[in-house]
Amino acid sequence: MYCGIEDRTEKSHVKFTLIELLVVIAIIVILAGMLLPSLNRARNSAQNTQCLSQTRQIVMLGLHNYANDCQDWGFGGVWVMKGASYLAEESWIGRLGRKNATFPNGLGYLPWDYTVKRGLMMCPELKVIGALPVSYTINDGIMSSKGYETNGGPTGIQRKSSNLFKHSSVKYQSSVAWIMDSVDYSNATQWAPHPNYSFNAGLLDGHAQSYGKSTFTAGQLNYSTKRYNLTLTAEIKREPFSK
Repeated sequence: MYCGIEDRTEKSHVKFTLIELLVVIAIIVILAGMLLPSLNRARNSAQNTQCLSQTRQIVMLGLHNYANDCQDWGFGGVWVMKGASYLAEESWIGRLGRKNATFPNGLGYLPWDYTVKRGLMMCPELKVIGALPVSYTINDGIMSSKGYETNGGPTGIQRKSSNLFKHSSVKYQSSVAWIMDSVDYSNATQWAPHPNYSFNAGLLDGHAQSYGKSTFTAGQLNYSTKRYNLTLTAEIKREPFSK
């Protein structure tokens, strides 16, 4: 019915040419290329923050809690049970880990055993897994005769047997590491797996800290393997861990 008012709707069809479509795609690709590095950095930063948090938790659970229950003694060496039935039980992670049928000597201070592939003992930022799914190791320099005298010396460290040290006897607890990043639980080569060739360490006083390339002297960093080439073999004296 016509009422004197035109009621017509004009439909317009917008058509993109191939060139315009390609331009839009190119813009999206450029924006994605600009955003992805930022997203990767944010992800790596979050993972490294979590790794630092885990490092601190390991120190508090495996050193502080154990020392509180054992007259202030703590493990200072990777190998703590020679002759055990299982390789892991000979190590600090096996002895401090969960007690079960496979680990009858586990003390339960650390939530770890062979069945745990991730979690507290594996840094979320690291992809390489060594002999066991563990990416932290003890600073063997605590029990070494190089840099630390047998009876304590200038650092005042008291030792017992071949793997225990008196926690409170260490003079520079905020400078000496108990654990640090490593390829696995027993590797003695310092690894720098985090961005900008950094690594994390859990210090004896209970805090965790990230260290960069300036930690060691020039020429010690192998950029291709992300490891520091140290020549002190098993007697490890690492700055700033040998105060």
